[in-house]
Amino acid sequence: MILTRSSIDVAGRRARALEWEGRRVRVYDSAMLALRIGELLADEQVDAYYKRELMESMLVVDVEAARAALEDFDGFLAHAAWEVAGVDMDGSHAAESDGPQVIDWEQDAGHIQATLWQVYGRSFEEIAPRVSLRQLGGLIGACPHETPMGQAVYYRTAKEPKHTKYNSEEVKRFRRLRAHWAIRGAEGAGAARSKNDQMTDMANAFKRMARRAGA
Repeated sequence: MILTRSSIDVAGRRARALEWEGRRVRVYDSAMLALRIGELLADEQVDAYYKRELMESMLVVDVEAARAALEDFDGFLAHAAWEVAGVDMDGSHAAESDGPQVIDWEQDAGHIQATLWQVYGRSFEEIAPRVSLRQLGGLIGACPHETPMGQAVYYRTAKEPKHTKYNSEEVKRFRRLRAHWAIRGAEGAGAARSKNDQMTDMANAFKRMARRAGA
């Protein structure tokens, strides 16, 4: 994957076109934007109405044109929020929102940063504006087994080796590493949390990381 190219470049920001009502509407689309949306959702001092207004300007390249062209702008905004940030604004993705949790954005923040440096030679802050949230997940998921996140994903998802009289040490080692990489306060990969909750975790984790990096 080429990290320095975008689907569409709009004033230096990564964007793409989404289909809605037979039209192509441009939206901003990056993992960094998804992070900002997560920060907005996590901010309890901003009321829901203002959050919605901010999300419109954060997501849609030309809000006025989109409002004029679309009959169901609200539906489009909910669609864009899901596509870009995995945020289910209208509850239409409930079945997709909840599922096994493999990455804990807060617990794994340091592991993710270290893994991106190790594999791609770039920090999260460099990569996130250049790729979508889905692509970021793909980059993390494709990391080699020996990286921190490669280990975390493997031991949270792999089946335990079948115990035989010849592999007792292998099984013990697997169990030890599975316990080490388990998501704290959850039942590992079997624990389900909503995408909205996971986005908030992601925002909080990387906001703290950014503060530490700038200190």
